[in-house]
Amino acid sequence: MAPLAGGMLFSPYRSDRPEYRISWLAVAERCRRHGFGRLLVRHSFDLVTPPAVLAVGTFGEDIEPGRPARWLYERTGFHPAELLPPGRNGGSRQVYRREFR
Repeated sequence: MAPLAGGMLFSPYRSDRPEYRISWLAVAERCRRHGFGRLLVRHSFDLVTPPAVLAVGTFGEDIEPGRPARWLYERTGFHPAELLPPGRNGGSRQVYRREFR
């Protein structure tokens, strides 16, 4: 059996508003910078029925190790939105959204 390369938790929208969510996305360290994260995010696009929004909560700008995640979302069409409450470590967190029309 091959070791896990990455994973994603995806939530369909609630009936009162068409907003889908990526709740969690991770790529094994050995697989980073090989397109696995981009493939997972692009797969989520296939699960969205427009018109809708796809949202993800990720690290804030002050979290250095979170910059690759922010870059991934920006490169796949997401835009920064509102701030979230601080994470467990006290660092900032932010929502990114992408609209599907």
